[in-house]
Amino acid sequence: MKFNMIFTEVSRFKSYTEVTSLLGAKMSFIHTLIVNDRGCTINHEVVCTGFLSSFYGLLLRKEYKTKFPIALKNLARLASNGLPISLKS
Repeated sequence: MKFNMIFTEVSRFKSYTEVTSLLGAKMSFIHTLIVNDRGCTINHEVVCTGFLSSFYGLLLRKEYKTKFPIALKNLARLASNGLPISLKS
């Protein structure tokens, strides 16, 4: 019963977008949740536009390769309450 309630609650939030304005660029962080009978898949997309978008893109790629995947996977595992997780970026 608890599993079904958590599953229903999670499936309400299919997509979340956060927009951040930076000096010379705008970044949109798009998170999409796909729930099926095998578990949850979280798809992350970052869209950067503006004059300095390539500079911020380089910084983001460097951070993503070092620390971001570990922190994101731990957060998703905690949020899923034990459901199988597949992270795609």
